[in-house]
Amino acid sequence: MGSPQRKYLVFAQSRNICGVSTIYRDSSHRDNASNGRYTAHARIDETCWSSPDWSVAAHELVHMLGGVQPDAPHASGKYHCDDANDLMCYRETPTTRLRPVCGLEHVGLLDCGGDDYFSTAPRRGGYLASHWNVADSVFLDRTPMLSAAQGAPIAVRGKPKPGRALALSVPVIPGVQKYTWRGPGIRNNNRSRTRAVLPDRPAVVTYRLLINMPDGVVQESTRTLRVR
Repeated sequence: MGSPQRKYLVFAQSRNICGVSTIYRDSSHRDNASNGRYTAHARIDETCWSSPDWSVAAHELVHMLGGVQPDAPHASGKYHCDDANDLMCYRETPTTRLRPVCGLEHVGLLDCGGDDYFSTAPRRGGYLASHWNVADSVFLDRTPMLSAAQGAPIAVRGKPKPGRALALSVPVIPGVQKYTWRGPGIRNNNRSRTRAVLPDRPAVVTYRLLINMPDGVVQESTRTLRVR
């Protein structure tokens, strides 16, 4: 297993570690070491094969693709970052301080802020415009954004007043693999119902729910509320 045109992701029947991966220290924008020049390997032991909201396999895969480089704006120094609720950021040591940049709805997603290791539209003059961006990897395919199937309407319980909490819900669907709520003030995830705390001033807010169906289809529901 040594081809530079391959990234090897191994699911090991072992319980010695959680996950480990090759990563090259190279933040050059072009001709990057992680971009097909050298092979890379990652291993995930069975204790970490699956998680309800955070993928160890995806985390190690991003390492193989070159993230997070130590000179990134919010790098922790050990190939991770210090933005809270990010696939590649966590408390590495007791002294690591995480910054509350993104909400819980971003847990398991790539690059909170889109400025450290992955962005499909890097900010002009920003770090990713002149340094390695995992989104440019030859190992990732470029496809148009897929639209989600229309899901069930989101029911709301409570009045949309500033600072108040609302209950949001959809009917329970048997066999659903995952619910993902997105929007301001979401308090819990991966359920058919959630609680959201509204902004403390008049605003227009939109809540989205992505439902991973048993057949692999992703359904999307949205609800927009005027807070006043």
